[in-house]
Parts: sequence; structure tokens; C-alpha cells
Amino acid sequence: MSTSKGRGESESSITCEGGSGSVIYTSVEYEGTVKVNGEVRDVSRKVYQRNDIDFEYFDETTGLTNLERMQAGKPPIGTDGNAIQLHHILQKEAGPMVEIREITHQEYYSQLHGLIEDGASFRNDPILNKQYNNFRRSYWKWRAEQIVGGK
Repeated sequence: MSTSKGRGESESSITCEGGSGSVIYTSVEYEGTVKVNGEVRDVSRKVYQRNDIDFEYFDETTGLTNLERMQAGKPPIGTDGNAIQLHHILQKEAGPMVEIREITHQEYYSQLHGLIEDGASFRNDPILNKQYNNFRRSYWKWRAEQIVGGK
């Protein structure tokens, strides 16, 4: 179970992944909670959202558009043909995140994950891992609501 509300206020925009001059990321504040083992936990955080996702893209594997995938709590398919990933910028749960292409996540893995020592990942904590998995499903549903609602 989760509840969420978000403010779609643009605090900043970032251009990267190709440097074409177009704005690829917009910063938003996600506010919400999830339940983990009966306990309500705050999962509010800053998320840098991609502005280049094709919400009408049809995924032949699932038979869903990107928007429908998101409404079901699944990530959209990115320009690399793979699911968009949510990356913990500071490697902490709950911490700021960025929507990132799988290919970028793989190519820069050591740089993106160099803030923590081996074995120190929040994913080794069953509570935090479950919290993140619940957040991720809720986040994509919320993101879809922002699109349908026009934010």
C-alpha cells in the first residue's frame, strides 16, 4: 500500500547524455509513503525526470504503451530499447534519484556506484530493499498520473 503526492515544480534542468543542448532532466519533488511490514515509511525525495520518454511507445513484449506500463507500476522503455532505471544518486534509500537509461547505467556503473564500499548497499538491508521496491512501483504510477493530469 502506498500513498503519494508530488509537486511538479521545476527547480532546475540539466542537459547531459549527448549534450545536444536540449533539456533532458527536470528536477521534481516526490512526496509519498509506502508500507513495509505494516510500518508506514516516508519515501519523499528529489527525482530528476527524463524529458525524452516517448509515452506512446508500444512495447511489443508486454502489449502496453509506455504510459500503460507506468500506470501498472512498471518503468517505461527508453531510447536504448530497455526499461528506464531509477538510480540512487547518493546510493542511499531514500535519497535523490535520476531516471537513467539502462545502457548509461551499465556503461558508467563504477562511477555511478563508487560512493559506497562493496557490501554496503542499502539492498543488503531487507527493509530498505523492500521500501525501495514499493517506492519504485508507486513512483511510476505517480509519474503516469502527472502525464495524464497534464503536469
